[in-house]
Amino acid sequence: MSMWRIDVRNLAVMSIVIVVAVFCLSTTAAAQSAEEWLQKGVFYSDAGNYEKALECDTKAIESAPDWSLPYYYRGIDYKDLGRYEEAVGDFTRAIELDPEDPDYYYNRGCVYDDLGRYEAAVGDYTKTIELDPGYTEAYNNRGSAYGNLARYSDAVEDFSRAIELDPTSVISYVNRGYAYYFLKDMESALVDLKTACDLGFEGACEFYKELLALEE
Repeated sequence: MSMWRIDVRNLAVMSIVIVVAVFCLSTTAAAQSAEEWLQKGVFYSDAGNYEKALECDTKAIESAPDWSLPYYYRGIDYKDLGRYEEAVGDFTRAIELDPEDPDYYYNRGCVYDDLGRYEAAVGDYTKTIELDPGYTEAYNNRGSAYGNLARYSDAVEDFSRAIELDPTSVISYVNRGYAYYFLKDMESALVDLKTACDLGFEGACEFYKELLALEE
């Protein structure tokens, strides 16, 4: 039984206005700005063409090597291709260039999770929370990483905080239910799993019924 993590979060390209005409420009055009290359990369990534997105992200980096955002998006594309170490490298470079952006730490934490490096993931989620105390997904994912480290009481605290921030966070109810189960607090586990079931999470319904049968 494993806990659920909320995957990488795509940061909106706040400083860029996506204009459809940009996507019609030839990728071999001689003089394209970093912004234009990044727009194309996002377009290809959204279409699932991650290899082409990587090419555009790299062109954006070549045009503006001190801009953090292309490294961030290339990191996401590397992750989507399962190239986790390269993703870590790009997220790390993005953090070096802009250490105050919580999304950069959050997404690197997700990749550390994929690599099974849970202590490193906890560190990145903790930094995310320091920068943005209302980052619900970071609490959930840190709780999941704590669960993978068998630190179930810490996991419960994080899932509880995620639920305080978003009472409809069904994944956090499921995860807290699992954490309570591992702590042998069956009553609390049943309450959370029933809530998740009522919110539409079918897997929680099945586990809830199994636990309920054991308790009867």
